[in-house]
Amino acid sequence: MTPSVLLGSDIGGHDHDLGTRWSGAEHVKLGEEGFNHACAEFDSPHSACTNSVIYRKDRKVDLNYGKIVALGDFYKDPESAYMEQRIIKGLEKAFKCIDDQGKVHAQQETHPDVDYPDCTWVNIFSGTKYLKVLSTNINHFGWYNIIEYITIHEKALDLALVAHDLAKDNRTEQAEYVLNKALFYNAFGDHYLTDAFSAGHVRVPRKQLKSWARKNIKGMLRSYVGDSLGNILHDSDGRDRAGNHIGLHVKNSIGQEWLTHCDNHLHSGVNDQDPVIKIPVQAVSASVQEVFSAYKYGTKPEGVFQALNLVPFVNDRELHKKFKLTGNRTIDNRILQKLRNGLDWPLRMITSTKSIEKMIHALSGIMTTMGEDIQKEIAKKEPWEKRMPEEYKKNYSNIK
Repeated sequence: MTPSVLLGSDIGGHDHDLGTRWSGAEHVKLGEEGFNHACAEFDSPHSACTNSVIYRKDRKVDLNYGKIVALGDFYKDPESAYMEQRIIKGLEKAFKCIDDQGKVHAQQETHPDVDYPDCTWVNIFSGTKYLKVLSTNINHFGWYNIIEYITIHEKALDLALVAHDLAKDNRTEQAEYVLNKALFYNAFGDHYLTDAFSAGHVRVPRKQLKSWARKNIKGMLRSYVGDSLGNILHDSDGRDRAGNHIGLHVKNSIGQEWLTHCDNHLHSGVNDQDPVIKIPVQAVSASVQEVFSAYKYGTKPEGVFQALNLVPFVNDRELHKKFKLTGNRTIDNRILQKLRNGLDWPLRMITSTKSIEKMIHALSGIMTTMGEDIQKEIAKKEPWEKRMPEEYKKNYSNIK
């Protein structure tokens, strides 16, 4: 894509894709490689490690771990995806397009500007509730995606414990069936885990923006304007002032530091040994191995889930500083218009440059509100809280 140059600003104008997420191919890639690594490390405790198939309840559609990771953009929860009764021709078409996207990964390693085939409209007409999921996807963004991962991973571990007890009673077929469901659930949960490694999903205050827009933007569609403003923030973190993809400086709870990439740029200029790919693959592997361990030994892990030690948080400038306007009305109007023009047309129709400017001026306070909301959630000592590393909680409590 050709970047647009914005004078005197750190925010770039560029193409925004509907939904703003890792592409399906990126989720599939991270899921498949993480699962294969876990199988190799844990000596193949399930048939999916050898035949690569994990079933839905009806067994009418053959899926593998990576494809189930991608289902997080099509269904609101693992049970909806697992219990689906239809043979979804549209979903099969969506996966065909995702496979076509995956074919360009090798090219992107040496030619970062190579674009994915566009699967947007295929996904919209997939026969699932794709658009509804995207319009309510707060749980795909920083902090909230990890709460969602923990919730689903816990369910997968509980299913693995049931499978363990069945296997212990020599009810092998039933044990295999329940372990299959545990892996299906875990793969779905790993969608949120892998989302956490995308630059635009690390610190965008998706929830707080919707709340802010309801109070500060006029009109019946103000909540959707909040979604639109979230798209703008999402597509700008990890880019330079000209709109070029450069990545976002992050670190994790065990001290690793790297540049994580924006959606649709997982492979841009890197190979599989680069931290931007290698670390989320390791996270998926750790997630799967905990399920395998629960099945084999009949116990759940204590304390922090291992995958979450690898999840990044921001080690970069404050988000609001990337959006600071120049004070020159002519230049600022040009910046605001470019940001608006970068939105998909339905969002562009409901989002004014005035709303974008208002959000930019309020952004520091919105980020403060996000940190305060997180502090309150941590103080409640919910069961998921003990599963997070202290460094992760500390960073998000003071997010900027």
